[in-house]
Amino acid sequence: MSNLSLAKYSGPYEQKHAVHLLNRTLFGYKYEELVASLVFGFDATIDSLFKDLEMPAPPVHYTFDQDPNAPIGSTWIFSKQPIPVIPGLNQNRKLSHRAWHFGLLNESGLNIREKMVMFWHDHMPISGEGNARIEYQYLNLLRQHATGNVQRLIEEITVAPAMLKYLNGNENTKDAPNENYSRELLELFTVGRGLEQGNGDYTNYTEQDVVELAKSLTGWRFSNRDEELPRGFFTNNRHDTTEKQLSKRLGNQTITNGGAEEYKMAIAAIFNSDEVARFICRKLHVWFIDAEITPEIESNIIEPMSRIMIDDGYEIKRALRTLISSEYCNDEAKHGCMISSPLDFVFKILNTVSVNLDIDLYAKYFFWNRAYTFSQDLEMVLLDVPSVAGWKAFYQAPQHYKYWINSVTLIN
Repeated sequence: MSNLSLAKYSGPYEQKHAVHLLNRTLFGYKYEELVASLVFGFDATIDSLFKDLEMPAPPVHYTFDQDPNAPIGSTWIFSKQPIPVIPGLNQNRKLSHRAWHFGLLNESGLNIREKMVMFWHDHMPISGEGNARIEYQYLNLLRQHATGNVQRLIEEITVAPAMLKYLNGNENTKDAPNENYSRELLELFTVGRGLEQGNGDYTNYTEQDVVELAKSLTGWRFSNRDEELPRGFFTNNRHDTTEKQLSKRLGNQTITNGGAEEYKMAIAAIFNSDEVARFICRKLHVWFIDAEITPEIESNIIEPMSRIMIDDGYEIKRALRTLISSEYCNDEAKHGCMISSPLDFVFKILNTVSVNLDIDLYAKYFFWNRAYTFSQDLEMVLLDVPSVAGWKAFYQAPQHYKYWINSVTLIN
């Protein structure tokens, strides 16, 4: 039984402890990073993991030479779409973007940000997006808020083009409300469903809340003009201006017409429930620590961690840092209790053997695209999550991480 304490770890910090910490917070680590962590010590390693980073420079064309507005070596993110459309342009943009993202996993250094980008990608996924700029804008948004404010992140995701398309928010109007996003917002992104208490009553919200919140989120569409990043925009004549009444599960709150700001009012109403913090802390536990959450873990780990998040106004950094630096996380009982995800597996190989990528632009991007292709074979595909609930390994009991091992992936 592990030490059920969020108190800061103060035990020895030897190689096995550093290996455990870096395995959980990075997509693989290079030997020199392991050595640096041991030289720095536990406290300085934690500081490095949670240091705020500048946003990375955007992806570039590395092989496609037919874009008149973005030659090889320059970014296509803000470049105009040639008319008529050049065959293969968007496909090559997608290859560039996905390779670039894998490059960030390959070169993230001693920092938890990229691990959190993938956590949020699993928590609020998209799939089947056909436009490379919308894909970039979505992952860029996750990166901007990776260890920041959860409420702000969910506000921005709600009206981001990728999510408006994926969960039909752009089809949600006063004359034809679409409840797809409001349902997932409650069930999968914020409070969680809980046990069914009655017809349409799920402990943490009700069907009434799904309906009323859908009305609050009406009126949003999206634009994908070339001169700027894709963005959502509000159309007042598509918005339901009536008063929305939430159920007792969400405090009998009333949401009045707020026009373009009403989506923030709706999300704030959800975040008035402490269940949001508990739900997200459980997901963080499964992502970083272990899939098993016993009543003792709930009371000794999840509850105090969620209280930190609530006290910090849903800034996630202190709560997450407390978990990662705790006696509980660093107890040897938690060493080796997870099956590596395909992305962990790929980058543990690449980074552990220190593959030398001091090579030209084309070779780097080609190499990163091969890593992306390999992860596809292992059934963890960036920007193609199989379900709005995420990858089964992180939510489907009792199998959880065992889902990564099957007759197809084991051979690969």
